[in-house]
Amino acid sequence: MPLREMHVLPWFQDVELNLLNETQMKGKLPALDRIVAKVDEEDPWVLNTFSISGPGEGTLFLKTNH
Repeated sequence: MPLREMHVLPWFQDVELNLLNETQMKGKLPALDRIVAKVDEEDPWVLNTFSISGPGEGTLFLKTNH
């Protein structure tokens, strides 16, 4: 699906990952795990938009060319 057809929710800052650098990935995994766990507990977009508290459906990371 082209990016223009997706609604990207602006929850988090950009995260730079080099999937070929194992050391860097191991260093970033704890922070990524915390992001995923937080959304799993409560979806911040639904809470802020609809004032409804509930679990999120997951976290998606998109490749960008910034």
